[in-house]
Amino acid sequence: MESESALQEKISRNSFVESEKQLSDEEKKILEYIRAHGIITKNDVVGLLEVSASTATRVIRKMVKNNLLKQNGKARNTNYTIK
Repeated sequence: MESESALQEKISRNSFVESEKQLSDEEKKILEYIRAHGIITKNDVVGLLEVSASTATRVIRKMVKNNLLKQNGKARNTNYTIK
């Protein structure tokens, strides 16, 4: 029988996979980038998605609000990781 923590981890992983199916193409690209590089900045998002800085900010804020990303740092030193 699985331990409670192992079961919670499996549920969490399955929930993430299930929620990833509902992500926009932009959000999927951002998550793939973070998996490859560890972190992402707003400027990385601008280049990756070929969008304006304000659009990049909007996408990032939505992902933080939806608990997909965690903000690290403030102002110019801000980067984002997978939560």
